[in-house]
Amino acid sequence: MPNKILIVDDNAQNLFILKMSLRKLDAEIVEAISGAEALAAVADNAFSCILLDLMMPEMSGVEVAQKLKDDEQTKNIPLMFISAVPPEHEDAILASEFGTFFQKPYDPNILNEKVNEILSI
Repeated sequence: MPNKILIVDDNAQNLFILKMSLRKLDAEIVEAISGAEALAAVADNAFSCILLDLMMPEMSGVEVAQKLKDDEQTKNIPLMFISAVPPEHEDAILASEFGTFFQKPYDPNILNEKVNEILSI
């Protein structure tokens, strides 16, 4: 079964940049523009990992992560968070409890390396 990666960001330009950053990976990239859309996508797909924006309206990346970790079907999906907030920000600290945190602007090579490590497991 090929790897599937879910990328979640409320900004279409950020989704595009993230998708372009990950295009070298051997994986299908699925996009979601909100936390609710991400949870709906997870209900219908088996993802190898999920990359979440931290600051989104209606449902933050941390709230999405909590729902994923509380669900028996999705609790083991590796999570990565991408945000402009600094690592010492409260939300970034919370996110780090669920997965890996990357601050924008991120190095696409390092991001690819980390995602590739997850896909290789």
